Amino acid sequence: MESQPPANVQKRELFKPTETHLQIMSSVFNMDETIVDPDFNTTHVCLSEIEAKQRAALVSDIEYTFSLALKKGDFYFGQAEISFYLESMPQSDDELFLNSNALAVSELAINEDPKLDQLYFTG
Repeated sequence: MESQPPANVQKRELFKPTETHLQIMSSVFNMDETIVDPDFNTTHVCLSEIEAKQRAALVSDIEYTFSLALKKGDFYFGQAEISFYLESMPQSDDELFLNSNALAVSELAINEDPKLDQLYFTG
């Protein structure tokens, strides 16, 4: 179950990449196929205990493979492959998600099916 902010809290503006961000991304990625995370650099990347337990009930045999290019400067590039078995189908789209603090994703595939839509950063 997702909690809603109090009514008196203003909705936060979505992240907009700076010119520096765009220059760095365009030097490495095809920008037509790059998804920028609208919630980049916010505190939403931490799981609550409830979210962790819900996810643990849905998946097993989790395996992570990371490759990183750590160049001098404020940014790095990487590749992550996350494999798992789905033990049971989630009851809603909000129940199974991956959390990350990536500025952008240049390629995303689920079961080898490419995904190039901003909706994969929803929530």
